[in-house]
Amino acid sequence: MLQIGIPSLGDELNLLGVCTLVLLALTGCGHKDAYSRETFNFQSYSLQDTIGFYTQEYCEELQVDHVVSLKDAWDTGAKFWSNSARENFANDRRNHVPACTSVNQSKGSAEPLLFKKRSEDGSGREYRIVKWCEYLSIYVDVKKKYDLQISKRVVDSFSRCDLSKKIVFSERVEKS
Repeated sequence: MLQIGIPSLGDELNLLGVCTLVLLALTGCGHKDAYSRETFNFQSYSLQDTIGFYTQEYCEELQVDHVVSLKDAWDTGAKFWSNSARENFANDRRNHVPACTSVNQSKGSAEPLLFKKRSEDGSGREYRIVKWCEYLSIYVDVKKKYDLQISKRVVDSFSRCDLSKKIVFSERVEKS
């Protein structure tokens, strides 16, 4: 028999915690909190390009980059998706661009602001993102298509690109 202590009414945080524990106990869905790239079942493919999308420079080696990274998607809603929905997201070519291997490794799972910072911080390979607004446009389109949250600080970084018509503030924009 599962017994649950009832928190005081004034303690919403504890109530949320208790409800979450009950939900996890009843549904067995505790695994949804741990990100694993493998849960997306991404199928890579050969690229015919020799020019990296972000830098518009020739690259010896290219990789398929997820504009909205799998980790970003997980953190903003994909952890609640079915396995097939995650697989569809991971293999949606509208979210893929060819990226120079070194740029893709630098970007990692970063949101736009951190990716931009990494390109300019002097701690690794310096590169200039020349398709910044096009990158942000794809990022927003993918986030909208899959109903993933976009943080306020990321939205604020769009100011120099004319993306105001694409962004509709709603409950899916998290305040940060």
